[in-house]
Amino acid sequence: MASDFLPLGRTARADDGTTADPAGAVRAFAAGCGRGDAAACGEQGVQLVAGEGVAPDADAGRALLTRACDGGALAFCVDLGASLLAVAPPASAAAARAAALFRRACEGNVARGCTAQGEAQLTGRGVAADPVGAVTLFAGACAAGDAVGCTRLGIALVDGVPGVRADVIRAAQSFQTGCTAGDGDGCDRLAGLLWDGRRLPRDRARAMTLWQRGCTAGSGPACYGVGGRLVRGDDVRRDEVAGDAALARGCDVGEARACGLLSEQVAAGRGVAADAIRAATLLRRACDLGWGDRRCRR
Repeated sequence: MASDFLPLGRTARADDGTTADPAGAVRAFAAGCGRGDAAACGEQGVQLVAGEGVAPDADAGRALLTRACDGGALAFCVDLGASLLAVAPPASAAAARAAALFRRACEGNVARGCTAQGEAQLTGRGVAADPVGAVTLFAGACAAGDAVGCTRLGIALVDGVPGVRADVIRAAQSFQTGCTAGDGDGCDRLAGLLWDGRRLPRDRARAMTLWQRGCTAGSGPACYGVGGRLVRGDDVRRDEVAGDAALARGCDVGEARACGLLSEQVAAGRGVAADAIRAATLLRRACDLGWGDRRCRR
């Protein structure tokens, strides 16, 4: 049963730079959930798992996601499965439950559920590995409008997987579809192929445009792609101010390389005011995110 609190919560949660109110969203979703709105329970669960507007509580969040999924809001089955996989060993009962949740959502016509099911089958997490079936699921999810599904299809096709031959042209088309539909990682993947020029005709101007689009869409690798080339003047006109801004966006969304390169820029005062304390903070974040630079091993 839908409630008036669901749209209120989603409006409060929307981050348009002026009206975001995550704490208000939590209150609205809680009120809707209390009135039997399964989707409101799911939205509240997502916020609890992520700690968005409220102290993180993964167990309480998963309980709410379970309530939403069982109540027919099948999109939240995917969120529940993803939360379980985040902490589950590959062959565990929790991983198997996650795979079953993804399948349930996919069979209920939730396109991103098919993408998640495909990823489980590709990697064999919680279910028998089936790369051919995974590619079929990615293709179906992409056709149904899931941007991430398009990108995952492209990743599988660019080098091929057991039982499916590489098809770089189809991979590029899938990356473009994902990018156009809003998945910044699809933009990043296509940009990399166009910049490299070994498997597609080289087009570095288009690659830069794609990286910028991907960065705007929130892809950390895309931000590193455009930012790194701008600060270095790598076959483009050097623009350290714009490059540093892109690196900062990439670092904010968890791209270790962007944090690391930006730390070098800040330490040297290139494109931004020199700031030893900020540079050290950025380096520490890069290392915490898994940057492989030797400075992280000191």
